Amino acid sequence: MSTPSPCSIYYRACVGRWRGVMNATVTDPRALFRAMGVFNGFSVLMMAWWPRWLGRFELETTVEYDPTNPVRHTTTLYWLRLPLMESVEYVTPHDDGVHFKLEGETRIHTMPWRRLTVTGSGQVDPTATRATYCVTWLGTELEQTTIRKEGTVTLSQKSPGFAATQNLRAIQG
Repeated sequence: MSTPSPCSIYYRACVGRWRGVMNATVTDPRALFRAMGVFNGFSVLMMAWWPRWLGRFELETTVEYDPTNPVRHTTTLYWLRLPLMESVEYVTPHDDGVHFKLEGETRIHTMPWRRLTVTGSGQVDPTATRATYCVTWLGTELEQTTIRKEGTVTLSQKSPGFAATQNLRAIQG
């Protein structure tokens, strides 16, 4: 019997639904607009500068794992429980059990005709508690790190002019 790979251990442990508040920061508006374009940059800027008293943005993700298929991962951004944006990605581990590729699509609910391709790659560390991603999202390169602990996953993202952190907790149902 072979030892499970880091990818297998990591994604199996992430199965389920996860939710947390979206904490976004625009570090350089000009860099953000250059990297994402006016429309996408404005959407991210509004998310970062949105007043908390008008309601927080929440991120909810799901992970489905079957060792014979790519990992199915969804991410939905909500405001007042109304879906604003949804991504569906498929993570395909490489034969080495450490590296993976990611492919998917982002849909913006206010513009259902607009579908954006998501592509990327990454790796899971040997402890199977941390994954790093390099993803093309909303027209820019996004670096993401996820750190998995029992019952929580912390996501950290950065791209030109933008940074975000989400502390997700496992949810039932």
